[in-house]
Amino acid sequence: MQLGVSDELVAEMLAQLAKRGYLTEAELCATGTACESCGLSQACGATRALRIWSLTDKGLRAAGVG
Repeated sequence: MQLGVSDELVAEMLAQLAKRGYLTEAELCATGTACESCGLSQACGATRALRIWSLTDKGLRAAGVG
């Protein structure tokens, strides 16, 4: 999906949301047999650069789902 803004702006927005406690960067698992059962195996960072973010409890409340 294209947002119509620069990668740098998206990175800054993500950093600000994380700094304010709305997002957290997910830890990527180690490569190996654990990947077989991982729901994110199709988007694994082992094959390309990937950062996965998730909403914190504060972020879920702000989004109206927590």
